[in-house]
Amino acid sequence: MTPPLLASKINTLVSNPRARARWGCSTNSLYSLREERRLIQTRWLPAANPPRQPHQTSAPRVDPRYRAERQPRREANGQVSKLDCGLKGIQMPNKTILAVAIGKDGTHFHFQNPNDPNLAIARQYINGLVTSLGPANMGTGPNQYVIDYYECTEGNLATIITGNPDLIFCMSTTVMKNAVPFAGAKTPPIPVVGVVSYPKGEGWTVAPYTQYVCGVRASRFQLARQCYDYFLDTVPSLTTVYALYKTGYRPSDNALTNISATLPPPAVPLIGDNANFDLAQVTDAQLLTNIGNLNATGAYNNTGIFVLPIDRCFGLAQQIINAAQAAYIPTFWPVTDWVNINNSSALGGFGISQETCGERMGDQVSHIFKNANAVPTGLKQYRHFAPKDMTWLASSQAAQTIGITLPDDVPTATAWR
Repeated sequence: MTPPLLASKINTLVSNPRARARWGCSTNSLYSLREERRLIQTRWLPAANPPRQPHQTSAPRVDPRYRAERQPRREANGQVSKLDCGLKGIQMPNKTILAVAIGKDGTHFHFQNPNDPNLAIARQYINGLVTSLGPANMGTGPNQYVIDYYECTEGNLATIITGNPDLIFCMSTTVMKNAVPFAGAKTPPIPVVGVVSYPKGEGWTVAPYTQYVCGVRASRFQLARQCYDYFLDTVPSLTTVYALYKTGYRPSDNALTNISATLPPPAVPLIGDNANFDLAQVTDAQLLTNIGNLNATGAYNNTGIFVLPIDRCFGLAQQIINAAQAAYIPTFWPVTDWVNINNSSALGGFGISQETCGERMGDQVSHIFKNANAVPTGLKQYRHFAPKDMTWLASSQAAQTIGITLPDDVPTATAWR
């Protein structure tokens, strides 16, 4: 296809929404299309009424990229690749995403194959990210991406958040607090995409952060009272509930305030000041021991554990669930990712799942990669969620293991995780 004809087609795509839809171009592709049109018009098309060149003996120079007609690159399911800007042949180099979560030191996976079995072990944010960017786009070639996935303790974040990745994918506020200054010190800054409940409170909604920081608002502490009420609805027999909390950690502190300050008071007061369950004061091993010591009767004793939105609890999720179940104590979480038909499932949860958050974060990542590392701005800097994205779920299997009968109107899990 000659440059003039290609320019004409691009003009059609820029000006005609139906044509863009037919070619599989999203709204975010407009920037790339306009840049392509500018490149053709300024470098390859002759000026109006150009002087004749009678001695020219060869064809005018044509950019090799425009020698063949291009079609949108599509996934196996027929959907246009989210990493492709809409025209085959306009290539981006391979992208490396540094993905970091609070968890066990030494956890590292290099994901370059969507069938990697370790994706089932990674935090569910990653499955959402892969779904959003497109499994077919994971790989080492142009227009593809790889994920360097790490879990570590808070004290070791500085040893993980290093180097020169193309983007840093943060799975908690704690990780973002370490990644944002690191990324901002680079020239140009490295884009940061993270999950955070209160970006304004962290100061990330003003310059210079609007130039390289964005993400999703999971509203974990804002939904804390609603989440706690769902716990009481799920297990009406509860008489004593302990919170796993972390003094000085904003999402935890705000969640406790939300629960206690919202009127009317909850039917069962939440105990949020027991030092045995303050993650700012106890080690992981001490926390698990303290959970086990809550109930030595060998049967359910109307005691429950409510997990506040703390990244360290997410890193210890299965160990917390196991310790509580061994003591016949139900646990309720601000996400539903650990609620399933396993006997080792959490009893229940309410909120926006990690997987759903990961999908929305993937939309942000896609925008950044297709727009020369420019992050979304304004209201799109931090994506919000609708009530339909918030789920309440319980596990009949976990209830049976603990010795609890769930009310008939409680929604229950129907799948493994």
